[in-house]
Amino acid sequence: MINWDAVSGIGSVCASIATFCAVIVSLWQTRLKTRKSLQFEFSPSVIGIGDIGVKDEPYVSLSVTNICQRKIKIVSWGIILKYGHKACCCTSTMGCLGDNLPTLLEPDVTANLFTIRKPFYQTIQKYNSEKFLDKNSKLKMYVTDASGSVYVYTTKCKIKDFLK
Repeated sequence: MINWDAVSGIGSVCASIATFCAVIVSLWQTRLKTRKSLQFEFSPSVIGIGDIGVKDEPYVSLSVTNICQRKIKIVSWGIILKYGHKACCCTSTMGCLGDNLPTLLEPDVTANLFTIRKPFYQTIQKYNSEKFLDKNSKLKMYVTDASGSVYVYTTKCKIKDFLK
């Protein structure tokens, strides 16, 4: 004989667990969509074409793309050094070449940040000689937003590549 009250109770427990799991997943997905997230692309040598103000100067480029559903205001960028120090590349770029800072990034929008390559390389050489950078480690770049959050990107380039 089948006890239908027991079957009904088991069904109710299973339905309650499924509902609880659905709520947890939906809350997790909502948080995931609203969490700030950036995607980076770094280039150690970019040549400008056209009238950009500084003729034939190669640049270092950091492209930052907002891949979340919230706006992010980028206020500074630079190099991560040892001991919690940072070297800021600049807080304003050449407007004809890249985006001026601060810049507001809408969802799925990219900011292109540039600095002249020669002083950038000289800065890396200086901090390497002062032991703030390890020549065998990879270069780490950072971007800071208006709320003070710091986003770190580890490039594929090693510090020793900039010392040649």
